[in-house]
Amino acid sequence: MEIKPKILVVDDNFSNILVVERILESLDVEFIRAFSGEEALQKADQHEFALVLLDVQMPEIDGFKTAEIMRTDPKKEHLPIIFISAIYSRNYYHQKGLGVGAVDFITKPLVPQVFLGKVKIFLDLFTQRKELEEKVEEIK
Repeated sequence: MEIKPKILVVDDNFSNILVVERILESLDVEFIRAFSGEEALQKADQHEFALVLLDVQMPEIDGFKTAEIMRTDPKKEHLPIIFISAIYSRNYYHQKGLGVGAVDFITKPLVPQVFLGKVKIFLDLFTQRKELEEKVEEIK
């Protein structure tokens, strides 16, 4: 039985989560939702994710801080994080996002084809890594 890759979608606005899931609905993945940075950190401890789609502007712990905390865990050190934000479009915020370990920073409104293409790349990398890990286990 093959397990579907999981994507953690983090946004304090439910309608934004629905937009992301709608754009990515053609993918064979499981979406796990988190509505705060704190909840995202809890879910990241409970599941193995192929990718995190993380809103920047959230109450209490913003996306930058959430990513920074995730990166302190060796198991999440290489977990791909894509920031999504409508408000932070300047280069300073893009650099800040990449500085805390994100692999990309996408500004809203999302361009569906571009967004889908970027997500597919990280899902492919995740699948390839899992297949490689299986082969290594077989060899051992």
